[in-house]
Amino acid sequence: MNLIELARSYLTPDVIDKASALVGESPTTTRRALETATPTVVAGIAAEGASPSGARRLLGILQEAGLLGPMASITDRLSAGSGEDLVTLGKDLLGKLFGARLSAVTEGAASASGVKAETMSSLLGLAGPLVFGVLGSQIHARRLDVPGIAALLGEQKSAALAALPAPLAALLGSVSRPRGETARAEGTRVVETARAPAPEGLARFWPMLLVIPLAILGALFFRKPSAPSTQEWVPGARLGAGVSPSAPPEVIAEPPPVAPPAPPPASPPPAAVPGGTIGHDLAQYLASSGGDPSKRFVFDHLNFELAQANLMPGAARTLDDVAAVLKAYPGAEVLVEGHTDSTGVPADNHRLSLERADAVKSALVARGVAADRIKTAGIGQDRPVASNDTIEGRARNRRTELVVSRR
Repeated sequence: MNLIELARSYLTPDVIDKASALVGESPTTTRRALETATPTVVAGIAAEGASPSGARRLLGILQEAGLLGPMASITDRLSAGSGEDLVTLGKDLLGKLFGARLSAVTEGAASASGVKAETMSSLLGLAGPLVFGVLGSQIHARRLDVPGIAALLGEQKSAALAALPAPLAALLGSVSRPRGETARAEGTRVVETARAPAPEGLARFWPMLLVIPLAILGALFFRKPSAPSTQEWVPGARLGAGVSPSAPPEVIAEPPPVAPPAPPPASPPPAAVPGGTIGHDLAQYLASSGGDPSKRFVFDHLNFELAQANLMPGAARTLDDVAAVLKAYPGAEVLVEGHTDSTGVPADNHRLSLERADAVKSALVARGVAADRIKTAGIGQDRPVASNDTIEGRARNRRTELVVSRR
């Protein structure tokens, strides 16, 4: 998932026109500035929320602003009115996010976009609720807890900084956590102890107390070992009897060392896939033992051409990761299910959903997964996970799922 791409998808021409009228700039200039403002806010959120304490604080901000849920409230407010109420909300959110750094961030973003600081302040205010709303929607949809939020945002920072001009990226990248935060984030307790002063009577002699044990240890360590005895025991000789030096001692052969048994082959390790993706979650599930014998996953970054079963180029990475995990665990069998929203004729939706499931199977087989391990099904519009009355709900219903069974 990419928060920047999700947030920018809401920058429709209508939203750009309203923002342009709000700040008095051309639509082209306004879009360029908003495309800088969006990753700026994402970078700030990622820097703040990549630790458990920061993620907990962001969760509180989202709850207080009423943004912990579907994006419908933000999209409705973007479509209605002039957007001034959103700018006011956004400035409040950014003040809590950046604090005293907000002015420097605003000036850096304005300089990078070629607009006035006042204009960028309003556009950052507009981008704020948009990005926070997208984050709140993802937390709600994925049912993320505080560690999950921290992990999600930790993956977003590098992408956000890469989307910004170098000076602005350097400004936002230099923001570090307070001292001790890293240790607390890892569950380590930071303790500082004061040294008690040495008693006055021993103050002059403590170097000698240190040197004496060191000298003893050094003498033991460097002591020359005594020469080993040259007399060897010969079977049959009496205890204490001398042995003629001309008679060679009897040599008793020792049995050859026995090699330890080879360890059993280990289970194949999870494929190295990035966290927060279906490939990572699938690898974690297959690497674990116990629990449910089957589990359902929703493909991310898997899109098709409109009303077609042709996969978009952006799906390649997701398919690569899933195929790599399935090849690492050849005992797992999968069912690919296609789902649609309620738009159109139900019979056509069932046909399209099955064709899309078959397209995913073909892509996995092309990447080396055995075809007999993959079944497909077209569900159509019969199992919605959200309301079909909203754009966001229909987008969630248009999905492809992977049902995995492990032996």
